[in-house]
Amino acid sequence: MTSGEGGLPSLQGGQGLGNQGTVGGQGGAGGNPFLTPPSPAPLVGGTGGLGTLGQTPVGDLAVWKTFDLTTAFGFSQFPLGRLEYPGNWLVQVDTFNRTVTFAEDASGLVFFTIAPGASVQVSTARDLAIQVATLLAANVPDLALAREEFREDPSLKGSGYALTFGRFLLVGTFQGRAVTAMVQTYVMASQMAGSMPFGLGTAMVCTAPRELFDQRLQSVFNRMITSYEGSVNKPSKKD
Repeated sequence: MTSGEGGLPSLQGGQGLGNQGTVGGQGGAGGNPFLTPPSPAPLVGGTGGLGTLGQTPVGDLAVWKTFDLTTAFGFSQFPLGRLEYPGNWLVQVDTFNRTVTFAEDASGLVFFTIAPGASVQVSTARDLAIQVATLLAANVPDLALAREEFREDPSLKGSGYALTFGRFLLVGTFQGRAVTAMVQTYVMASQMAGSMPFGLGTAMVCTAPRELFDQRLQSVFNRMITSYEGSVNKPSKKD
């Protein structure tokens, strides 16, 4: 494994939510490895465009800290990376489900969850995002797809691997409140002919109350995402 130039490419956001298609079923409360405590947190989020996932203002946030995902989960044959987070946020590590949740406060209304470097039986980031959205729909019966964007990294052509990455913007209602979640996924999959779908995947879910989502995206979530992207390696054609 060698570092790719500039890490994973950042996604570019557009404007508006577009057409909405239903994601969830009837669902109900239940285990959700991507939405673990610190509290029974609703899926929440915003209505605007996603913007560019790049450099973002820090505003009046506390000093930022770095969280090492390898330290949290111990040895892994896959690179787990690290990410920056606001130093005054709460951190919960779930070693059983291999997730880390960063919450703005004990209410759990604004939080970011990452499940890094897991073996997944899918070959694309969109397939992984569908799995995550299905989990979320168990708690938000009217969860709907507002917008999606997925890409393949062209720099890996000829390497024997395909790196796909992208996101869903999801909207719904939880406990009487309009909510939205952004699900961002990455999958590195082998392109060997005849092989079973198998890859290395990372999933993120970031949420905030609808009226706060755009602000939190720009001031917090973008930086967390790009700091993670910059910390992980990807194979090059020389590997």
